Amino acid sequence: MNLKVDSADLFPLLSSIEGTYEAAKIHSRQVDQLLGFQIDLVEKSIKDLSVPWSGLDPDVLQTPYTELRYMLSKISVAAGQKVVELGSGYSRLAHVMDAHLPEVTYEGVEVVPERAREAMRVIGLRGLANAKVMEGDLFQGGCFPEGDVYFLYDLSSRIEASIRVVEALQSQAKMRPIKVMARGLASRQWIEREAPWLSQVVKPAHYGNFSVYRSG
Repeated sequence: MNLKVDSADLFPLLSSIEGTYEAAKIHSRQVDQLLGFQIDLVEKSIKDLSVPWSGLDPDVLQTPYTELRYMLSKISVAAGQKVVELGSGYSRLAHVMDAHLPEVTYEGVEVVPERAREAMRVIGLRGLANAKVMEGDLFQGGCFPEGDVYFLYDLSSRIEASIRVVEALQSQAKMRPIKVMARGLASRQWIEREAPWLSQVVKPAHYGNFSVYRSG
């Protein structure tokens, strides 16, 4: 199945069973070009090959736009609230939110400077007023933003880092109720096992390869 790019609706809401993952990746690459991303060039320019997920095919780094749109449809977020994307890469989520949740603030956190700069360049190019990207390492302290909803990916792939993320989320949850959108089955297993304050107080909602958790 092919997903045609519709300039009037770049980020369509599809059911979880529509299309194929390969079709979604092709669609996302086409949308990337329309938005002005230069991801292949940026990936080749990364000098520090010890950074997380360097040297990989760009498709590996990116959750397709259609999946992000579907994930957003499964959470309730109000105007004036903030969505924080941890490990934001090129901040594709910011563009989906601008189209469908323009009154919600987006903040990304990305450890790789080249990716963070490209994300901010395209955010500026597209004139996204409620979006920004912070360059920094979540696991060194001092750059964990306050938010109402947190998107995270591939939790448990770095054990020490995952522990710190869960601890930081728990600190945020002590100040106000938060929602956590966790992508990946490994993330689900980690939260179920290591964060009972998040997974066992309020029943989570599971959707295919992502889950939505609420602290209260």
